Amino acid sequence: MAEPKRYFWLKLHRDFFQRKDIKRLRKIAGGDTYTIIYLKMLLKSIMSEGALFFDNLEDNFVSELALDIDEDVENVKITVQYLLKVGLLECVSDTEYSLPDAKDNTGTETAVASRVRKHREKQKMLHCNTYVTPLKHLCNGEIEIEIEKELEIDNKNCRLSDKSSTVVSEIIDYLNQKTGKHFKKSIANTARNINARIKEGFTVDDFKAVIDKKAVEWGKDERMKQYLRPQTLFGTKFESYLNQEIVEHKSQTDKAIDVAKNVIEYYQEREEQDGKDGYGESFSTVTDRF
Repeated sequence: MAEPKRYFWLKLHRDFFQRKDIKRLRKIAGGDTYTIIYLKMLLKSIMSEGALFFDNLEDNFVSELALDIDEDVENVKITVQYLLKVGLLECVSDTEYSLPDAKDNTGTETAVASRVRKHREKQKMLHCNTYVTPLKHLCNGEIEIEIEKELEIDNKNCRLSDKSSTVVSEIIDYLNQKTGKHFKKSIANTARNINARIKEGFTVDDFKAVIDKKAVEWGKDERMKQYLRPQTLFGTKFESYLNQEIVEHKSQTDKAIDVAKNVIEYYQEREEQDGKDGYGESFSTVTDRF
């Protein structure tokens, strides 16, 4: 069964803006902008346990992050340099960075738990009033009916989650088949990315199309084939991957073979048109055409 809908939030301590590292950041020229960039980075990372990933879709991590959070590259660069210096950002690997504040200050609960908590808070407030008029009794009953309706909807969503689990399994099975890898269907972040794209209106065939295109483009590229993974393929750039043309990565040998084939076809065509061989031109002159 797929993981139920879950809410995330970022908790800031009352003294957040009184901390020395934040005060120093704000005192830099343009510091308020850098502080906002830091907060955007924290929000972006809360669903991945404080991690930010570099997918090699831009020249470097800073450029890709600036694109993701819609901020100026130079401002993001200054922010990242400061955060690394004071330990608010940690480099885990060439493709992963970690924000300790996000890991320590992220809250989460399921949608059902959220509704139950709110229902209990409402009930507590209603029961505080010991002088309840008949009209208020009626309103209380209506509130209870609404809560029951919401719980029925949640139960229906739980039944639909079986279908969601089947979709996730089909997509991950196809990805493993195409890449020869062994990604698990039970990883929460994988299911979350797939379900997010499904809610945006994309279909299973769209997922397979993205997998096919990227397998052709990155499959033979030693540097890029590591990104044939769910978190890259099914993330926020999914639509751009789906709409791109198929770009096949070819080795220098394959390119040379293609040129040779084109040269042969050119000679054959000349021979058919002129009634004589087309070998009068030099090899370099012909290859320049391709």
